[in-house]
Amino acid sequence: MVPAGQMASGPQVPQAGRMGPNMQAAPPGQMDLDPAQMLPDEDEDNPVMDEPEWEPEYWPTMGWETRTPEELDYDSALLEEAVAFATATSTTQALLVIQDGYIISEGYFAGFGMDERHESFSMAKSFTSGLVGIAIGEGLIADGVGSRICEYYEEWNCDDANDARSRITLEHLLTLTSGLEWTEDWSSAANIISNEAARLGNNPTPYVLGKPSEHEPGTSFQYSTGDPALITGVLQTATGKTALAYAEEKVLDPIGITTLTWNSDRDGRTTTFAGIQATARDYARYGFLFLNRGRWDGQELVPPDWVDVSTQPGKSLQPWYGYLWHVDLAVKFEDSELPSDGYTAMGIQGQLITVIPSERLVVVRLARDAIGTDAFDEAGLYTRILAAKQ
Repeated sequence: MVPAGQMASGPQVPQAGRMGPNMQAAPPGQMDLDPAQMLPDEDEDNPVMDEPEWEPEYWPTMGWETRTPEELDYDSALLEEAVAFATATSTTQALLVIQDGYIISEGYFAGFGMDERHESFSMAKSFTSGLVGIAIGEGLIADGVGSRICEYYEEWNCDDANDARSRITLEHLLTLTSGLEWTEDWSSAANIISNEAARLGNNPTPYVLGKPSEHEPGTSFQYSTGDPALITGVLQTATGKTALAYAEEKVLDPIGITTLTWNSDRDGRTTTFAGIQATARDYARYGFLFLNRGRWDGQELVPPDWVDVSTQPGKSLQPWYGYLWHVDLAVKFEDSELPSDGYTAMGIQGQLITVIPSERLVVVRLARDAIGTDAFDEAGLYTRILAAKQ
């Protein structure tokens, strides 16, 4: 039985519906700007992914199909132990395990329902990353990740060499290395008072544009909701559409996500840093798109090269961060038993869309965990799911 539930709480800004508003990192320019050459050089530590060795038996555009765990070589009892682990001491509200495109475990808890939309928080950043890759692939962002952000916002002067903000590029925003002055710490609820992400409200872009530079771009990593907040203007200028409208056309409609909403600020710009509301099954569709390297039912929606480069380490100062994705699960969660090719979209309070290509696995978890570093053991969940595979 799937009980009706409530959406997770959190800071809200005006919402946009599916048809419009409802109410050591490398230096700048390191990356070849030809979208066809986005992949890093292949080496032992950072291999370039080959073409997928399998094709899904179906595409979940119209709906997900299910299989028993045993049909896909899982031990049901061990998989139930993984589910129990996720729900025993936390506020898990939804948990999906998808193997080879089939749901083998799905549960809804704490009064949350299958058809309920759940707040993404920062998982939206990974949606934004995909849109950037699409726009670059279409030639709409001529200088690719090397594009200077001052070219999209008149508040920053591209000719002012004394202002480090004139040297901030799209790649710096994608890797959280803009160098803008920023304070953001989710390790404790006590830090909310000084947490600038909690102050963005419904006017985030001017707030971020007003921040001074603290470091030269590309020289310092700071987890920042402010950096991806500025991508909204890049996408809107480049595509002539809001990020939501562009997402609808290029990703959401083609893969069957029809009920997603994405917040907008007071000027109608999509909040590219957070603010998506979607069902667990729809979040899983986005993960499945990336598992298939941006391909869906005969269409190439996200350039495969972009999927590869954005979900591998090597672009940010942090070895566990890519282009607005948390990458290399073994490093991210300090657990050498986890697959290094795994990556995840993460949001505060326990939101996860995790993709493990080598296992053809997608895991979605939605929750209302307390804010803090010890709220949930993600590595423990993945380890138990993988251990259930025979």
